[in-house]
Amino acid sequence: MTREEQDLAVLREQEATVSRGTTTRHGHNSGASSVALPLDSTAREALEQLASGQNSVVVLSIDIPRETLVLNKTAPSGTSASELSSLITSDAPRYTFFSYEAGKTLFIYTCPSTSYKIKERMLYAASKNSVVNITAKEVGLKVDKKMEAGGPEDVDVKAVEEACGISGNQGGSGTATPTTGAMGSNGRGFARPKRPGRG
Repeated sequence: MTREEQDLAVLREQEATVSRGTTTRHGHNSGASSVALPLDSTAREALEQLASGQNSVVVLSIDIPRETLVLNKTAPSGTSASELSSLITSDAPRYTFFSYEAGKTLFIYTCPSTSYKIKERMLYAASKNSVVNITAKEVGLKVDKKMEAGGPEDVDVKAVEEACGISGNQGGSGTATPTTGAMGSNGRGFARPKRPGRG
């Protein structure tokens, strides 16, 4: 088995462990079941603006050396679901918060297949649940719906509307069959996307 194959096997095992909620590494919150990363000040400010209605979209990334959540992008109030995919990078994982209705927030975790850095993918997968928890605890931003997608091309209007449980109120019309999973606020975790090339 090559080094890359070994790394991919470790990544798959880590993602499976995280999806079961049994990660043994505890970051900054000793009671968490995933890696908890701190928010830097600009990320915190952008999330506060989202909570107050000044922004519609906040995209966060992880500063890997510092293991800190940092601001990647924001979009102003009124940004529609049809614009989301253009705000999400196609070559690295991201956490996106989207205000789809007044006071309602969708959390989107994207991990493109073109993201080849194993440590990066593992850290994003292990941290996704704690990102939701830390924003609720430290910023007061409650996530109402969650969704996972392979990359920005999977974050189309149809997939977002399906994840949010709405139809037709965000503008545009999706044409792709969504490969994302969605959940409400029942706490059951993320639905996993289909693997590339597996129909």
